[in-house]
Amino acid sequence: MYRIVCSRCGSSQEKEDDWKCPRCGYPYKIIFEEPFDPRGIILADHSLWRYRKFLAVAPNDEIITMGEGYTPLIPTRTPHLYAKLEFMMPTGSYKDRGSTVLITSIMHLVDGERYREVSIESSGNAGSSVAAYAARAGIRCTVYTYLSIKESKVRQMMAYGASVVKLRGDVSVVSKAAQTAPHSLYVSHAWNPYFQEGTKTIAYEIAEQRGWKSPDYIFVPTSAGSLILGVINGFRHLYASGVIDAMPTIVAVQPVEVSPVYHALMNKPYTPPEELTTVADALISTKPIRLQEMVEALRETGGSAEIVEDQEILKSHRQLAEEGLYVEPSSAASHAAYLKWVVNGKIKQGEDAVILLTGSGLKIA
Repeated sequence: MYRIVCSRCGSSQEKEDDWKCPRCGYPYKIIFEEPFDPRGIILADHSLWRYRKFLAVAPNDEIITMGEGYTPLIPTRTPHLYAKLEFMMPTGSYKDRGSTVLITSIMHLVDGERYREVSIESSGNAGSSVAAYAARAGIRCTVYTYLSIKESKVRQMMAYGASVVKLRGDVSVVSKAAQTAPHSLYVSHAWNPYFQEGTKTIAYEIAEQRGWKSPDYIFVPTSAGSLILGVINGFRHLYASGVIDAMPTIVAVQPVEVSPVYHALMNKPYTPPEELTTVADALISTKPIRLQEMVEALRETGGSAEIVEDQEILKSHRQLAEEGLYVEPSSAASHAAYLKWVVNGKIKQGEDAVILLTGSGLKIA
């Protein structure tokens, strides 16, 4: 029903605990081969597992779930603009979509012999989410992170029983520590392909909630790639299956400071700053391993990208709060990019757009 292959050379995954291709060092991706059929939806299930028949999941009798998914899609005060409330998740971010599928798929590997725990590097939301679902599965978890991490996010991880290791250095230092931790199975959302299986359900939900009609535009906060690639894969699956008539224009949104996807897509050079100061602290992947994969997917599907300044993000953050939507600044970037496209005339009158609000504002306390 599905295959796991290298995202660069196409070679098949040989061992299920391989987290990168031994031939070229790139991450794996999942090729799901069954068409989507709305008749296969489990209507009585009001979580993302209603799409169980269309998810690649390693054989496991037990699904590790906390009812995540099927988040509201609501109209905003702006005509034709809708918000997908991804912050209404068990741990307060969209990352729970990926974590439920990932932990369900790998939990049998953490048997106390080969692996005694899972490890992940994270600036906050991914670590909290994986820690929560690991706790749900009865698995130990260690999160490797940065000295600059918000203490509120550390407290959340530790509340789930995770060990938190703060390190001085950039993502390469933190990632290496997570990858080489003894007796640990590395489960980074940037590398593990099962994570994207969870995030692709956002596309299924948006389409189903709109009566199987795509919006014209979707604005997606983008960093390591697990969200934007999941959304693209989900809509690709629906379109290839004949469930929707057209692909939406999917827009990858990044802060100016951290914008490798935007610059690569626009064929412009990008030099990351020595120190990151952006308010969008959940969008800090300056050298994402899936960069080329994201760019190729956006080009193949007619997608685009936009960058926004911190002041634009903060303005959108205030405007969303005035509508009762209290989100992380990183989430507000999608709204800021939408406003920028309206001002620049890229969105025509009467065209529908959806912004993904990915993380709760309660996380910034």
